[in-house]
Amino acid sequence: MNDASPISLLLIEDEDIVALYLQELLEESGRFNLLRASSLQEGLLYDQQKSPNVILLDLGLPDSTGLDTLHALLNNHTSAAIIIMTGTADEELASAALQQGAQDYLVKGQSDNTLIIKSIHYALERKQFHDQLQQSHRQMLQSEKMASIGQLAAGVAHEINNPMGFITSNLHTLHKYTQRLSDFLAQQSKALASHPDRELLDRLNSERKRLKIDYINKDLEELINESLSGAQRVIKIVENLRSFSRTDQHTFAEADLNTIIADTVKIIWNELKYKCTLHQELEDLPLVPCYPHQLGQVFMNLLLNAAQAIEQQGDITVKTFTDLDQVRITITDTGAGIAPEAICKIFDPFFTTKPPGRGTGLGLSIVYDIITNKHHGTIDVVSEVGVGTTFTITLPIHQEESHE
Repeated sequence: MNDASPISLLLIEDEDIVALYLQELLEESGRFNLLRASSLQEGLLYDQQKSPNVILLDLGLPDSTGLDTLHALLNNHTSAAIIIMTGTADEELASAALQQGAQDYLVKGQSDNTLIIKSIHYALERKQFHDQLQQSHRQMLQSEKMASIGQLAAGVAHEINNPMGFITSNLHTLHKYTQRLSDFLAQQSKALASHPDRELLDRLNSERKRLKIDYINKDLEELINESLSGAQRVIKIVENLRSFSRTDQHTFAEADLNTIIADTVKIIWNELKYKCTLHQELEDLPLVPCYPHQLGQVFMNLLLNAAQAIEQQGDITVKTFTDLDQVRITITDTGAGIAPEAICKIFDPFFTTKPPGRGTGLGLSIVYDIITNKHHGTIDVVSEVGVGTTFTITLPIHQEESHE
């Protein structure tokens, strides 16, 4: 946070005299925008709506007491630094609060003005450092996970490719053989038509009908053609897996973003096709210097998020176009949308709008890091509840490799 920026502070305190004292202290410093809540529930609502930088939290509130109060805030996915400010001088309680997510623990009546102000600043620094450390750790785990998936994909592609090679070869040979058999049967039928033994001919024709030789002859060619088509689809999937597992994921090079998008769509198509109609409006783009594998991860995360935002059936539209010396990619869905109070938090690590157990809150923070830090671009979001969401990525056409 810029040292000149005002600090948004939420005070969750039910005692008016304490609240008045803190309000006068903070207003005197001129560095704080203060908001007060008299109960936990009111504080949780303000936290979601206002996204304060710091929360001063009393552990003895009308609707909650003890560490349950802290847990409620943490479960609210607050992004604020939390300072416990309570009347209980309990070392065990203070230690537990700090271990479980609070940045500091102050006792009312034992904390002078200077200590309170310093505690707020130190809490902000500790929270920022903790968030950066956690984000780095999660990104490292995500990178390792993606590398493992890449290795798995490469192995699967190799194992599938070998049998598909001889299956395809055998199907082509079988196709030639059936054509020859079909030609032979046609010539045989033509020759037999002039045979003088009519009883033999009737018997052969009857047996031909009983065994459905003409139907089998026709259907056999269609079955082989369908099998060849299926085999080609499997081969294409193998190629996509190889593309996904390519070893140049950390290579900075010029790439066609439309190709990266198309390859990504092929990889995740099964996740999209049953509930989404995908529209691709891809204009011709210049080659863009980038980390192709990382941008593939960005597009994958955004497309999967778009699909998950659609409850039953909906549309996803991907557009690419140039704008002066930049390229833009927009991904729009007709899903549930994002509430206004959540928009400012969606790129924060661990924040998620998904139900518990369905999201880690890491996907968009990784997307943000890849676009802004690795590619010197921007990512913006516009959303309306019940209408849908649009993510817009802007990337410079000319840039140097990032060494961050």
